[in-house]
Amino acid sequence: MDVVNIFLTSELGESLEDFVHDHRRFTFDRLGPEGPRRLVEGPMWAFIDWVLPDLAGLELCRRLRADPRTADAHVTMVL
Repeated sequence: MDVVNIFLTSELGESLEDFVHDHRRFTFDRLGPEGPRRLVEGPMWAFIDWVLPDLAGLELCRRLRADPRTADAHVTMVL
């Protein structure tokens, strides 16, 4: 089964339940300044707030691109 990893910088990422649809498993988790807290298997989609308490959203995006585990992630910046 394919896995799609969805990460959010808000607390919502911790409260959403994973689900299966059309032979794909969608997983949710929170994305912090250090990057994903768990192993990323398959495609990753990150929703990053423009303004974060610990660092700028663009800096987090730069860190994702610099990390080989997350360099190919799809990123949506949220204003």
